[in-house]
Amino acid sequence: MISAGVSVGRPGEVRRRQIAAIDAEHRGSVLTSVMDAVDDTARGLTGRGLVALDDYEKALVKDFSVAFCAARGNAVGTH
Repeated sequence: MISAGVSVGRPGEVRRRQIAAIDAEHRGSVLTSVMDAVDDTARGLTGRGLVALDDYEKALVKDFSVAFCAARGNAVGTH
């Protein structure tokens, strides 16, 4: 008997969904780690007076850093 709300599919489909969920969770944790590292770096540089960034510039640095890490990840994955 199948209970309500339980998705029944071919074993390959279920496995692909499980892998996709694990992959999404991993990507989320990697992105969080990257953002934390970038934030720590920006705070360290500004806290020591080495650079002065306004909120827009801080966001721009974070965006560039994430784009750089994403590009490196794609380059590594293709070789």
